[in-house]
Amino acid sequence: MNRILVLAFCVLVLLGFGTCQREPAAMLPRAFRVTDRAQLFGGGPRALGEVGDFMMENDRIRVVIQNAGFSRGFGVYGGSIIDADLRRFDQQGRNESNRLGGNDIFAEMFPSFFFQAVACDKVEVLSDGTKPFEERYGQSRVHYEEGVAVVRASGGGGEFLTLLKVFDSLFLNYLLPTASHSDTGNSELVRLALLLGLPFTDFAAELNKLKNDNARYEVDYVLRPGARRVEIHSRIINKTRWPLQIPSSVLANTTFQQQIGGVDLSTVRVPIGMVMLYGRMNNVFLPGTGFDLRHPLERSFGRGLPLPAFNGVVTEFIASASSRMSDRVSYGLAAAPSETNFVKQNESAYRNLGKYTDTFTPIDNTSLLVPFTAISFIGVFSDSVKTTIAPSGFVEMTQFFIVGGGDVASIVDDVMTLRGNKTGSYQGILRANQGGESTSSGQVLIYQELGLTAYAFAKAEDYLDAGLRLCETATAKTLCRPYSQDYPDDAGNLVGNLPPGRYAYRVQSAGRPLGPFVRFEIKAGEGTFIDPVLPPPSYLQAMVVDQSGRPLPAKVSVVAQYDRALSDAQRRSGGVFDVQAGEDYRFTDMLSDKKDGQRAFIEAVAYTDADGHVTIPVRPGQYTVYFSRGFEYDLVSVPVSVEFGNAASASAQLTRVVDTTGWMSMDAHVHSENSIDSRMGIVPRLTSAAGEGVEVVISTDHNFISDWRPQLDLLGLRPWMQSFVGIEFTTLESGHFNSYPLEYQVGPVTHGAFEWFGRPPAELFAGLRKLADPAAGSNIIVCNHPRDSTQGYFNQYGRSSITGEMVSQGTSKRLAGANGTAFHDERGKSLLSYGCDALEILNGKLGHQIHSVRVPSDWPAACYKPLPSGFDPKTQLDPCSLNGKILRPSSTTEALIPGTILLDKTPTADPGASGLDNVEAVFPGAVDDWFHLLNQGYRHTAIAASDTHADVGEEPGAPRTFLYFGDDDPVRVDSGKLVDAIKNKHAATLSHGPFLTFTVTVPSAQGTESAPAQIGSDVQAPDGKVTVKYRLAAPPWVSVSRIHVYVNGRMVQRILVDPNRNLADNAAAPGGPVTGQLPLMMTKDSWIVMEAVGDRPMFPVVTGTEEPFLLVSDAVGALAGPLGIAATTDIGAVVVGNPQPYALTNPIWIQVSRSSAWKPPGVVPWKDVNVPAQDPGVGVLRTRNHD
Repeated sequence: MNRILVLAFCVLVLLGFGTCQREPAAMLPRAFRVTDRAQLFGGGPRALGEVGDFMMENDRIRVVIQNAGFSRGFGVYGGSIIDADLRRFDQQGRNESNRLGGNDIFAEMFPSFFFQAVACDKVEVLSDGTKPFEERYGQSRVHYEEGVAVVRASGGGGEFLTLLKVFDSLFLNYLLPTASHSDTGNSELVRLALLLGLPFTDFAAELNKLKNDNARYEVDYVLRPGARRVEIHSRIINKTRWPLQIPSSVLANTTFQQQIGGVDLSTVRVPIGMVMLYGRMNNVFLPGTGFDLRHPLERSFGRGLPLPAFNGVVTEFIASASSRMSDRVSYGLAAAPSETNFVKQNESAYRNLGKYTDTFTPIDNTSLLVPFTAISFIGVFSDSVKTTIAPSGFVEMTQFFIVGGGDVASIVDDVMTLRGNKTGSYQGILRANQGGESTSSGQVLIYQELGLTAYAFAKAEDYLDAGLRLCETATAKTLCRPYSQDYPDDAGNLVGNLPPGRYAYRVQSAGRPLGPFVRFEIKAGEGTFIDPVLPPPSYLQAMVVDQSGRPLPAKVSVVAQYDRALSDAQRRSGGVFDVQAGEDYRFTDMLSDKKDGQRAFIEAVAYTDADGHVTIPVRPGQYTVYFSRGFEYDLVSVPVSVEFGNAASASAQLTRVVDTTGWMSMDAHVHSENSIDSRMGIVPRLTSAAGEGVEVVISTDHNFISDWRPQLDLLGLRPWMQSFVGIEFTTLESGHFNSYPLEYQVGPVTHGAFEWFGRPPAELFAGLRKLADPAAGSNIIVCNHPRDSTQGYFNQYGRSSITGEMVSQGTSKRLAGANGTAFHDERGKSLLSYGCDALEILNGKLGHQIHSVRVPSDWPAACYKPLPSGFDPKTQLDPCSLNGKILRPSSTTEALIPGTILLDKTPTADPGASGLDNVEAVFPGAVDDWFHLLNQGYRHTAIAASDTHADVGEEPGAPRTFLYFGDDDPVRVDSGKLVDAIKNKHAATLSHGPFLTFTVTVPSAQGTESAPAQIGSDVQAPDGKVTVKYRLAAPPWVSVSRIHVYVNGRMVQRILVDPNRNLADNAAAPGGPVTGQLPLMMTKDSWIVMEAVGDRPMFPVVTGTEEPFLLVSDAVGALAGPLGIAATTDIGAVVVGNPQPYALTNPIWIQVSRSSAWKPPGVVPWKDVNVPAQDPGVGVLRTRNHD
C-alpha cells in the first residue's frame, strides 16, 4: 500500500475501523549471494531457495534467484526467480522476516524467446546497491544508477520444450552459424531440407548437435528503493561478427512453406515474453476473465486468428490471489511500454469482432497475450522480434514482477503506480450481516462497468461467452467485466486504488451464496466508502460410524439438483456456480436421461476425521447427503434441508460389504502442496485418502520427496492407513516416473530430487535406484500414465501400441516432436528403456488410455463414412469430430468398422508388415502396451493409481491397486513387504470399483488338482491343461456387465454379468459375488489376465471428467497449430464423461514347455486383435461432451 493509502487507512483507524500498522523505515535495496540457509525464507510450501542462490531485498520484498545449473522448480534451467515474499514487519515496524521465515507460495518464472529459455551458466551481482553500473554493447549501453540492486543471469539458448526445436532454430536463426550465411537463407533452406530428408536416426543425431551459437541471453533483475516489484530486462545479444536476422528468412521461403502445408510465415514476428509458474497455491486472475483463464483460452483456440497473431487471451496485467487467505502474499506481472508490443503489433487481428469476442479489453503498448496454460505453466507474450541485430547489439524486453499482499487489489495498486495512472481509492469494512461485526472470512470481487446493456447481445450466452456479467442492481442493469479482487485484513478492513470509472462489487465466501452486485464510482484523487456485507453462513455437520459403532474416516458428498436446460456456460457462470468469481467447481452427473429435467451436481465434499466428524460449509438448499468409504463399503444417502444461516446435521453407519481378506488397497500416486500443481495440505491429503478407504498411501510429489508419516500419527489415522516416502520424478516431455519407498533426506531442499533435463531414461532410473529406502533394500520404479499425451512415456518415445515396435517419424513429427539427448543417442538411436518395474495402466479418470479406443457401434451412420471429398480441416468442422479431433478416415475408399481400433491413418499394406509402420491408434491404450511387453517376456507389474492433486473431482483411490500381503493390518506393512509384493510377487489386482481375483489349478491324471496358484504366480502345466477359478465382487452401487479372460493378449472368453446384480458379499440371493471356473488348454508357454467392465457411472462416489487438465501438448498445439503442424498437436482432443467400473488383474504365467525357463509367446498378430470380437468396450467415445 502506498503512503497516500496508508494515510487514508489511518483515518479509518481514527474512526474506529481497525488498527494502523506502523510503516517500516526505508532501506536501500541490496543483492548478495546466499551463504547460509538462515538468510533464506525457510517458510512457505514452495520455498526452494538454497545456499549459493542470490537474494535481492529492500524494505518491501525479498526475492530469490536460482544460481546457474538445473532448476529446483518446475522449469529447466537456473537463473530464474524461485522464491518471493513480502518483507514482514511487526506492529512496531521491526523486521520479522528472519524470525518468521517468510511465506513463499510462488513456484518459478523465467523469460521465454518463443520456446527457448536461457540455459543459464552464470549468475552474478552487478550492483549490490552501493554503486552504479554501466556496460556497453556496440553502439548501445546498459546503465543502472547508485542505490539500485542488480543481479544478472546469462547463458546461451536452451529449449525448455524440445518439441519445437526446429521452429526455434528458424525463429531465432541458429539452424546454421551466421558465419556460414552466404546468401539470403538458401544455405539454411538446404540444411533444413537435408535434415528432413535424412533417415530418422540421422535426423535425430543431427538435431542433438544443433544449438544456438549465434546469440547470448542476459536477464537483469533490478530492485529499486521502496518498490514491491522487480524490473526484469531480458536481452538477445548478437555474439557474431555479422548481422543476425530474426526470424530466419527461411520462414518466407515458399519451398519451406509448402512442406508445412502452405502456411505463409513471412509476416511472423517472433513472440517473446515470460513463462509464469504460479502454482496451485495461487488463484490466477486476469482483468476481463477473473479467476477463469481456462474457458476464455479454450474459446481463443477456435478463433483461427491469421498469422502473425497467435490465439490467446489479451489482458492488461496478470495477478493472483493466494488460495488460502492466511498466506497474505500474491504475485503479478506487467509489461513496460514497448514499440514492439506483440498485441499492439497485431491489434487489427485482436480487434476483429468476428474472431476475438473480448473486444472490451483495452489494447496498448503494455498489453499481454496469454497463449497457453498447462499444468501450472502460463505462457505470456509481451514483445515481438522481427529485426536484424547488429554485431554485439541486442534487442530487449522489460517486464515487472510484482509481489502483493495476498490479493489482486494489491497488484492493481502497484500497476497503477507503475504506469502513472490517475486513480481514486475505496475504503470499507467487510461485515458479517447488515450492521454486524467486521470479519475477514470472505473476499470482495470488483467489476468494471462497460456502459453496455445485455441487449447488445443476442442472448445471455453470448455475453457470458465474452467473459462478461450482468451487474444488475435495483437501479440499473449494465454489463461489466471482472477487474480486481480484495481480501480484507484480519480486522476486516479493505483499501485499494482503481482508475476513475463506474464499478460494482459483490462478496463471496464458503457456505454462502454469491452476493448481489452493489454499484459504486471512483473519481480521480478522491476516496469512496463501500459497505460489503456477508450473509450468515450455513453448515452441515456430519458423523460416520462403522457397523460396530466405531467412528470411521469416510467421505461425505452433498448433492443437489439443477435445471438441465442450463448450458455449460450458464452453469459455470452463475447458474450453479461462478468460476470467474473464484467459486469452487461443481461436478455434475453428466447424465441426460433424467425424466424430471434435472441434473445432479456436487455442492461440497468433505472427509471425516479419525473421530468420524466433519463440518461442511454449504449454501442453503435441499440436498441428498451421501456417505461412502471407497470400493469396499456400501453407500448411504440421507435427505437434508440446510436453511439460511443455520447448521443442519446428518449421520450414517457404513458397512464393509466386499471381502478383501489378505489384500490391502494402495494408492501409489498422490500429490500434496509440495507439488506445484496441488494445493492440498498434507493433513487434508491424508484425511481424504483415509476417508476413501485407502490403506497404503505413497507420497509422490513432483520432483520433491515428502514424508507424510509424522502427520499420519498426529491425525490418529495409523490404525487405518500406512504411508511410504516416494516421488513423482517429473520431466516436461520425456515421461513421469514414480519411485518408492525412498529414503527421506533431511538436508537437501528437495530432499533428494535431482536434475533430469536431457538425461535418458536409463540414467534417470539409475539415479532413482540410489534413493531407495535402505530398510527395503531396493525400490519400485513406475512408468506413469505412459499414453498421456506429451506426458506419456511411450507416446514421447514413439513406441507403437499396434506393433509393439518403434514408430518411424515423418516430417510433421520432426517439426514438432520430441528431440534431444534424452530421446536419442549420438547415432540417433532411441533411448527408450524398459527398466521400470511397473506400468501405471490405470491413471485417474483416463479411461480412453486403458485399451486402445475402438470405433463405437452407436454413432450416427454418417460418422462411419470417409470425410467428404474436398473437406478442408482448416476451414471446416466435421460434426463427427471429438473436441475438434477428426476421427474419420481421409481415404475416400475406407470406412470405419465398429469394434475395430480407431487409427490415425489407414495401413498401406497387410497388417503385420511394414504397412503398419507410422500407423498408430488415435487413442493408444496402456493395456495394449502391457500385453505386448508381456508377450515379449517383460514382467512389469500393472498398477492403478488416482494421480490425485485435489479431493473433489480427483478422489484418492479412484482407481487403486489391491496388493496381497496375507494380512489386513496396515500397521504391519513395511517397506520390504511393499517392494516384495509389487516387484517380486506381482501380487496385485487393479480396481476402479469392482474387486476381481482368480486362481489357476492344474488337473492331474488321477482326477485331483494342484493347489490354487495366486495372481503373480508361475504354474507348471506340462499337458497344457489348466482351470481358471475367478471371483468378482463389488459394493451395491457399482455395476458390472462383463468379465473378460485374456491369454497372451487375446480375449478367449467373454462372460456376461447381469448389470443389475448386487455383487456385495452380504447381498441376498440371487445376488452376491460372481464366481466360476473355466478350463483352458495352452499349446505353448502363456500368461492369463482377467478383466471386469461395467457401463454405469459411479456418481457421486466417483465423479466424471468434465474438464480435463490442459497439458503441455495443448500449449504446443496453441503455438504450433498456426504454423501448419496442428495435426500432431491437437488441442483438447480428450475424452470426457463418467469413468466406467473396471478391474484388471496381474497375470498368472503358465509354463507348458519343458525348457528351463518360461518362453515368451511373441506379439499377437494385428489381424487377430483388431476385430470386433476383441472389443472390450472400454473408453467408449462420444462425439459431444454433454448430451
